Amino acid sequence: MEGLLLLLLSAVGTGGGTWTVAADEEGVRVEQLEGAETPLQEFRAEGVVGASPEACLAAVRADEFFARTAPNVAEARVVASEGESVRWFYARLDPPFIAARDYTLRVEVAAAPSPGGPELQLLWRVENARGPGPRPGTVRVERSDGAWRFLPVDGGRRTLARYELATDPGGSIPRWLARRAQIAGILAAFEELRRTAAQRNP
Repeated sequence: MEGLLLLLLSAVGTGGGTWTVAADEEGVRVEQLEGAETPLQEFRAEGVVGASPEACLAAVRADEFFARTAPNVAEARVVASEGESVRWFYARLDPPFIAARDYTLRVEVAAAPSPGGPELQLLWRVENARGPGPRPGTVRVERSDGAWRFLPVDGGRRTLARYELATDPGGSIPRWLARRAQIAGILAAFEELRRTAAQRNP
């Protein structure tokens, strides 16, 4: 199970606008794209983790990572896989006061060259056709792409972790409420990443 993938209904979009600081706590800087002409809410965040990129990637892929960072999960399971690097992951979230949401994500582990060493990546996008069909009373999320990116620091002894998120959860959720939940979720994810990656560090 791809733990962090269900942290929030997430996507990376491109709508123009200006990046502004939404939060800066405990060494994690979260920025939001303001003024974009799109229904997506877009975020990016980064912070340094005291563990290797390999340990960080292992941490966010673990089942228990999801359980500790994504509230209101009614269902979460892998529905298909392709080798060791690609999985399709179905999630249904049932938060209070609003309709449940669900989606199926295609999740891929990848790497890209960088000056300090390989950048390890966890990339995802919606592919609802690979998962269960729509359910009555559940809003189907149609836009969701995102990424974790882990770059080596100090020869790989530490990691610069970057997270990309944008969201259009569908339905009628107040924009301010979605924004607050997403920022809180990003900060919680970094806190859990630092804790669990340190335990997996060689």
